[in-house]
Order: sequence, then C-alpha cells, then structure tokens
Amino acid sequence: MCSKILYIVLILFAFNVYSQQDIPGQRKGAPSLTKGFTVNEDLFIRGSLGVGNDMDADFSFTYSTTSYEFAMAENNLRILFDDASSAGNYPDNDWMFEFNDQQYGGLGNFKIKDVSNSTTPFYIGANAPDNSLFVQNISKDGSAQIGLGLALSTPVSFPLNIYSSSNPSIRMQQTGGVSNDYSWEFGLNQNVFEIRDVDAGTTPLKIANDGSRFTVEDNQIVFSRDTEIKGCLYIGDSDTDGSWRISNINGVLTFEIRDNGSWEVAMELD
Repeated sequence: MCSKILYIVLILFAFNVYSQQDIPGQRKGAPSLTKGFTVNEDLFIRGSLGVGNDMDADFSFTYSTTSYEFAMAENNLRILFDDASSAGNYPDNDWMFEFNDQQYGGLGNFKIKDVSNSTTPFYIGANAPDNSLFVQNISKDGSAQIGLGLALSTPVSFPLNIYSSSNPSIRMQQTGGVSNDYSWEFGLNQNVFEIRDVDAGTTPLKIANDGSRFTVEDNQIVFSRDTEIKGCLYIGDSDTDGSWRISNINGVLTFEIRDNGSWEVAMELD
C-alpha cells in the first residue's frame, strides 16, 4: 500500500516539475498556454485561422457558399502594420486597416489609416455600389484606366470614366491656401452639358443637345468644326442694359446694344 502511495506522489511531482518548464514556442515565464506563443520558425496552417476576442470554436469559415481561410471576430476590428525599421533612411511609416467607426452611432466603413501621420487617406463607405472604383489596364498604350461610380465591370477605353445613373458631375473645389475658397462644377444629363459656378449660383455655360449637334441654348451658337452663328450671340445678360447682341439678319451682320430695355443698332456690316 505504501509503495503505491509513493508511486502516485512521484508521478504528481514529476508532472508539476514538467509543467513549470519552458515549453518550446511559449513565452518564457508565461504561467499558462493561454497567455500566448512566440514561434521562431515558419508556421503553416492547413485549415482556417480565426482571430479576435469574440472568436469561438463554433465559428463557421463559410459565408453564403464561399469559404475563406482567415476571419476576425471582435467589436473593434483593426490590423496594425508596425514597420520596425530603424537604421539609416529606411522608411518606417506605420499603417492600419480599420473596419467601421469605433464610437456609438458611427458609420460602417473600411479605412486605410496612416498611423504615423494621423491621417486617413483611403475610405470606403458601407453599401457603396458595385465597381464604385474600378482600375485596370485595357488601353493600347498600357496606361491605367480608372472608372468611378461604375455600374459596369469594364469601363470604356478612356483614362478616366465617370458613371452615374443620373446627372454625373465633377466638382473642382479650391480650399485653404493663400486664395479664397471657390468651387466649379461640370455636369450633364441627356439634354445638356453645363459648367456651373457653385459659389455664385450661376451657370455661365450651358450646351444643349438638339438631337444632332451640340448647341448653346435656343440654337444661338452651334459647336462643330467651325463656330457657326445660327441665331444671335449675346455678350452679357440678354435682359440687362449694356449687353450686346450680334446677329445675321438677311445677310447683314448686325451689332446691337441693349439700352433702356430695348435693342439699339450700333453697327451693321453688309
């Protein structure tokens, strides 16, 4: 009986000594395996990898009909890229992938953050349409093609294509610096192309589509290989005194100025 008790004590003692030894791959001094591992060799995982405080053993590595090899589960999802370069002029900027705003009531998004400079140069909002940004090389000269707001997976062969189901527009906005803030827009629809002065609230240039050629409003100017005056060319507001009107009436080139609400002939060229 005594020999059996002694045998059991020796086994427990040996197990206790072994459990306190450093296990290869475990941090030195770590009290248990739950604190983490340091692997000093290549690590190969043939299955899938789950990371995060909310990852559990029942997690499925399949979404819809698609399986994947890496997944994260946590209420604040971020991946940090910490460049440890320290010698010479090697770049050491740190970057981060961040998924969704962290605060209550924030927005769903994917961001690439420049951690070292506290900026967010890249942002994609949740529920963006398919092919919102589409980049590929489909040109003969090998240059890149960029599509914005695409509903198509293959843009037309131009350096920049902007698509929208209604009224595609471009805004050019000057902000800060030594000059005042100011904005202009280019926009179009099936009927007209416009250049808009956003800050002044005016549309200095409007080119209408009459079905065959592009013309300025009311067929006053036709843009083709040459500039042809079909009706009248107004310099200034047609309803404001001091404005000019140039027209071709029965073969006579007529220059008129608006005065006191009516047009007065200033010069005629036969």
